[in-house]
Amino acid sequence: ISDADPLALAAHARHGDNAPLAAEALTAAAARANDRFEPAAAEALLDDALGLADTPASRLARGRVRLARLDLEAAGADAARAIELGAGPAAFELAGWVAYYARDYDSARRYADEGTARAGDDGLRGSCLALGGRIRHTRGELDGAAACLSEAAAVAPTTVRGVAQLWHAQLLAHRGEPA
Repeated sequence: ISDADPLALAAHARHGDNAPLAAEALTAAAARANDRFEPAAAEALLDDALGLADTPASRLARGRVRLARLDLEAAGADAARAIELGAGPAAFELAGWVAYYARDYDSARRYADEGTARAGDDGLRGSCLALGGRIRHTRGELDGAAACLSEAAAVAPTTVRGVAQLWHAQLLAHRGEPA
């Protein structure tokens, strides 16, 4: 799909009655819209994709768009459905962040820990560890928070590492270790 215009591919796939390919192409088009800071267009494309085929990739993508717009109820529904569809650690990560922003810290921690346990990718693992560490910090579980946040800062790619480092620095300051 990366070499083709995803909207053109989706149109051809629809004409050929290939709903799964059309849904995949629409999901790719939504990613491009989201990269252009057009979340409404991205969500509309993902709604269309999900109308054709309810796939884990489309659910995750729409859940992330909805989370960015702070439509937490809808993002949570997409995360739950992505878990049901077998989307794996990415679905647990999404569900964890949705729960965190909804201030359901018990659920957020469970999702973060489940995502950490299942993640085979440093980005997902780092994100889940950062979330789990943040929640542990807010609960006063400083040793557990330190373990999660230091590991997150060590393994996460740059897109996640900064958040983990910032939260780890806050934790160190709270522990009286500002240096």
